[in-house]
Parts: sequence; C-alpha cells; structure tokens
Amino acid sequence: MKKTLLTVALLVVTIASLSACSAGDLSKVGDEFMTALKNGDYAAAYALCGPDLQQEVGSAEGLQAAIPVALSEWSFNSISQSNDSGTLQGTAQGPDGAYDLTLVMQKVGDVWKIAGYNSTQAP
Repeated sequence: MKKTLLTVALLVVTIASLSACSAGDLSKVGDEFMTALKNGDYAAAYALCGPDLQQEVGSAEGLQAAIPVALSEWSFNSISQSNDSGTLQGTAQGPDGAYDLTLVMQKVGDVWKIAGYNSTQAP
C-alpha cells in the first residue's frame, strides 16, 4: 500500500512539474516575441511565428504591417494550455494607453510558436 501511494505521489509531482515547465516555455516564447516587436526586430518575431501565421503574413515586413504598433510593456496574468495549444492573456502599455493583449500559441514539434496575436485598446 505504501509503495502504491509513493508511486502515485511521484507521478503527480512529475506531471505537475512538466505542466509548470510547459507553461514557463509558453511565457518565455511570448516574452521573446513581444521583446522582438518592441525592439523593431520583426525578423526575430517572424521566426517565432508558427507556419500558419507565417503563411498568413508572408514575411517579416508583412508581420510589421499586421502589427504596426509596438507595445512597450506587458505582463501575462493568464496562461492556459491544452495539449499542443495555449493562450497567454494580459495587459500592455502602448503609445496611446493601455491595451488588452492575447497571444495564441501552437506547439510545432517540441517548440512553442506564436499562432495568433490580438491587442485592443483597453476601455
């Protein structure tokens, strides 16, 4: 009985650790993407995009046209993940005030990529 409980406890800890690491990876990629946009490095931001988004915008220049306003500060206060998709939601500061920010994430192989971006000026 003790051995079974120990095995179950180790399994729970392992799963929780893997989930925490994956959520950390989501946040890290989101921060890298936002930092690249902030710095005007659209080539780096484009490289962090998934294949569907890359096909949609076509190039780093296309990404710049799609996201013309770079946000200077951001924080993600909600991170959700289900299998190979995830969402980061939070707030950001732009040149004309506060924004609500959402990044949609997609796992491509073993790497998280940006699948979608939405920022709207907060009311």
